[in-house]
Amino acid sequence: MDLVEAVVKNTPYNEAIRGAQASLVTAMGRFAAHTGQAVTYDQMLNCPDDLTAGIESLTDSPPAPLLANTDGTYPLPYSGKYKYEYRD
Repeated sequence: MDLVEAVVKNTPYNEAIRGAQASLVTAMGRFAAHTGQAVTYDQMLNCPDDLTAGIESLTDSPPAPLLANTDGTYPLPYSGKYKYEYRD
């Protein structure tokens, strides 16, 4: 509705901040799922780790990061398999 109103009134409309926050929250969920720990917005926002490490080496046909088992199924996620120490 806000977008339509902005178009009708010919006024600026920008959801960049909301989009960035939504992306951060999804990263929090993934991080929490992988570590089995609760993670706060501030912890994730100030995380010293580079979550984009290795991105420059990605190609359009890399090998799959997760391969199927011999029976054709994929391993189930295991929450808490990886532990993480938050550094303040």
